[in-house]
Amino acid sequence: MSKRIFQRLAVAYPAGNTTAVVFDELGKFNRKKLNADIMSAWQAVSPDQPPIEQCCFVTRPKNKDALARIEMFGGEFCGNAARSAIWLITESEDTAGSIEVSGVQRPLRFAVKDRVVSVEIPLAKCCRRHSGTP
Repeated sequence: MSKRIFQRLAVAYPAGNTTAVVFDELGKFNRKKLNADIMSAWQAVSPDQPPIEQCCFVTRPKNKDALARIEMFGGEFCGNAARSAIWLITESEDTAGSIEVSGVQRPLRFAVKDRVVSVEIPLAKCCRRHSGTP
């Protein structure tokens, strides 16, 4: 396991989908190895807790109107990871705005209201109903 000390890492349990949210700039680190290291370290120090299923990190957004940018270690989109990061970034305060998420080309709308986080979920092209299709 590589030796890496994070300044801030949180573990969230959205809908039973345990997510590690890293608030450090990761630069050129091997994300696949770092993902495996975080998962195994969590199990070593918290064997009675659910295992981490995925990792993401939070960075500055490219779009000036977005709150932050959330990137999965694999570059994919994950709604539960986005909700977890939004919850942590906003400290669960009621607010709304936009956020950048890996795997999506544009910022997504989100809202936090009464301790519930919602985020726009884009449909994959294969899931969209086509014109004229029943």
